Amino acid sequence: MIDQKLILAIQEFYGFDGQIGVLKKVTKGNLSENHVIEINNTSYFLKKYRFAKKERVAEIHRVKAFFADSGIPVILPIQGQEETFFEFK
Repeated sequence: MIDQKLILAIQEFYGFDGQIGVLKKVTKGNLSENHVIEINNTSYFLKKYRFAKKERVAEIHRVKAFFADSGIPVILPIQGQEETFFEFK
């Protein structure tokens, strides 16, 4: 189950209105804890990285953007208030 404070942080950071529901935990993935969440009947993939430094997450997101800009299909992170990710706990 996802922490209620995390749900509030997601709503605030991404500006989502409405109820966030957890559809399921994704059991695969070595470097992150993953969930499929639902906001206003739209499904999103929540990736909770396990890196010690947020610079590593920023680097991964830059690489994803580079791939997308080069025409390689990749799922891009959603832009938040200032970045494409946020720190929680």
